[in-house]
Amino acid sequence: MLVLIDNYDSFTYNLVQYFGELGADIRVYRNDQISLNELIALKPDHLVISPGPGEPLKDGGVSPEAVKYFTGKVPVLGVCLGHQCLCAIYGGKVDRAPRLRHGKTSPVKHNQQGIFKDIPTPFEAMRYHSLVVYEPIPAELEVIAQTDEGEVMGLKHKQHPTYGVQFHPESILTEHGKQLLKNFLDIKFAPPPSTKPVMLKPFIAKVINRTDLTDLEAEEAMTVIMTGGATPAQIGSYLTALRMKGETIPEITGSVRAMRNVAVKVNVNSTDPIYDIVGTGGDGAHTFNISTAAAFVLAGTGRKVAKHGNRAASSQCGSADVLSALGVNLDLTPDQVA
Repeated sequence: MLVLIDNYDSFTYNLVQYFGELGADIRVYRNDQISLNELIALKPDHLVISPGPGEPLKDGGVSPEAVKYFTGKVPVLGVCLGHQCLCAIYGGKVDRAPRLRHGKTSPVKHNQQGIFKDIPTPFEAMRYHSLVVYEPIPAELEVIAQTDEGEVMGLKHKQHPTYGVQFHPESILTEHGKQLLKNFLDIKFAPPPSTKPVMLKPFIAKVINRTDLTDLEAEEAMTVIMTGGATPAQIGSYLTALRMKGETIPEITGSVRAMRNVAVKVNVNSTDPIYDIVGTGGDGAHTFNISTAAAFVLAGTGRKVAKHGNRAASSQCGSADVLSALGVNLDLTPDQVA
């Protein structure tokens, strides 16, 4: 999946059109309508930062932190404002261009590698910008494209497939723009293989010492649990230590994200609303299953209900136990449930 951050620019959907023609599965989000954590949860294969008005750090919304986080994790391409974000997040200078370029083309020279593979140098590129990246650029980056006047038209991270271009590859007046975008899609990021498996023990030790986990650490710990990488004793120790320390919001959100990632999804074809009912998990007092009873009452009115439940844990009888006793078949596949 390719995620494209829209910086409120009229050219955004030209990029979407080109990427769609190239076969990409695209998701588009405005820069102020999605958080970094929500982006991370999407697990994109490629990230694109669109052009847009204003200054990169001031007006780019989630764009700068998204570029910084995903660099080294997936291929990243910044266009115009996105290109400026790449420079700015590493402390580079982005300022007024000596010559304004709005709706004008320039010949662009490049290194013929990466996103410029199989593209002649120079080629004509369409420019719409008042700001420009100035040299010297940050040590983490390298210049890969310039105009005849020496203006920076392309950047790349020295260690990772993160690129920025000042011109507009999606413009009809940019030669080989579609080839550039294809080259970007062809880049597949392969992280170095892990030398040791992720274990639950380090997270247990950290929580026992009453140290809060970050949301990413909590997600990693819960992923170990949900994928069978921890023993029942380790799971019990981890959950008990968390409860004694007191769970934080990042720990809860990270854990939920991990569980959602491995959850079996049930897509129900229904135009009617479906009501989701979840109980407390038992009250320890051996009372009746009030959330299950509420689901029965709601279903009795003709509503469709999705009831979450499990076997008994902290009470005498769990929701799944009740339904089984009533003859409900719980051994169903997601398709059968739908």
